[in-house]
Amino acid sequence: MTQATYLLDTGHTKAQAFAMLQGALSAIQSGNAGASPPAETAAGMLWVDTDGRALKMRNIANNGWITLGSLAGEAFTPAGVLQLTLAQATDPTGTEFGALSGQILKAVVEAFAPPQIRPRVYSYHLLDTSVPTGVMDLTDA
Repeated sequence: MTQATYLLDTGHTKAQAFAMLQGALSAIQSGNAGASPPAETAAGMLWVDTDGRALKMRNIANNGWITLGSLAGEAFTPAGVLQLTLAQATDPTGTEFGALSGQILKAVVEAFAPPQIRPRVYSYHLLDTSVPTGVMDLTDA
């Protein structure tokens, strides 16, 4: 986790400039991770908020942070996407929509698909096409 200055100082020696650039590259590599916002900001800058466990981006006016998503769970959850519970996902009358973990998806399939027609591997589509873009082996969920 690194935050550093991005501003070059023309009075630096070569060694100081090299150290400053190493710090800046480390900050970029870590997403400017830290418990507090970076001191120097720029529009579009990313910040991994380790205290709030969130990924944030500096707004275009460079006067505030936009929360892109949460890093609190077992995986990144984009902002505005509901993470469904097993009860919500298996409720046939429910109106909740959102993201599912592999374990919840497996439980939903097992709850609603008769055993004789349950395939071991499911194709899924990420785009509006008829060609599957990947497969998920539910035995590994």
